[in-house]
Amino acid sequence: MKQLSKKQKRIFILLFLLYLGLVVYLTCFGERMANASDGSPRYNLKPFKEILRFWNNRHIVGNRSMFLNIFGNVLLFVPLGAFLCAVPKKSNIFICFLISALFSLFIETLQFCFNLGSFDVDDLILNTAGGLLGYILYWIFRAIVRWIRFESRTKAGNHK
Repeated sequence: MKQLSKKQKRIFILLFLLYLGLVVYLTCFGERMANASDGSPRYNLKPFKEILRFWNNRHIVGNRSMFLNIFGNVLLFVPLGAFLCAVPKKSNIFICFLISALFSLFIETLQFCFNLGSFDVDDLILNTAGGLLGYILYWIFRAIVRWIRFESRTKAGNHK
């Protein structure tokens, strides 16, 4: 982020904070509020239980619910992984994994403590996978941009 001006850094930080706020809103106060339970906190500590339940019952719960539960949790955290690549000078996949997992744990804990949804270990898995996917996509996109720039400079040099 050293190449950015102060104004660009502020905009980046503002966008990042807005993203984090949007994630908290969507996961704690969004559609899940309509699924509020009888007042007792709900949780799932068995990995892949809810993922398999949604997948196996997609004909009952509907493809939209299945897609939102499985892929929505992944896609929601993709920007986090991409943002994390741009922040530290030496970002790495372990830091991205750790921050994605901890932010997801924070969200799940909020949901459980305030009965805003359910604490679901599957969400932790899917959210963390989304953060890692964002990290990987960022580096793939960056490599493609560098390759395109290299190719255009090479072609421009050959035409002289």
